[in-house]
Amino acid sequence: IKLKGLGLFSKDEINISIQKNKKGDGINFILNGQKIKANVANVVSTARNTVLSNGIENVCLIEHFLAACSIMNLNDIEIETSGNELVLDDG
Repeated sequence: IKLKGLGLFSKDEINISIQKNKKGDGINFILNGQKIKANVANVVSTARNTVLSNGIENVCLIEHFLAACSIMNLNDIEIETSGNELVLDDG
């Protein structure tokens, strides 16, 4: 799945590609070649939105997307994004 839209904060065009990954690898965001695992241990902020970090890169505005993944029982996907936020859509 490929999506394109504006970032809520940056207003930059964000391109996103969503694909299955190997079973058991969980949900991972990819930004600038860096993998950021969707894991509570990687949450670095919840001030105005949820921010995940791997210590090098971070990605924000992921909470609605992850809620939609949970509803759809999607557990092993990779989300490659061109920016450090997801597009302004609701999951």
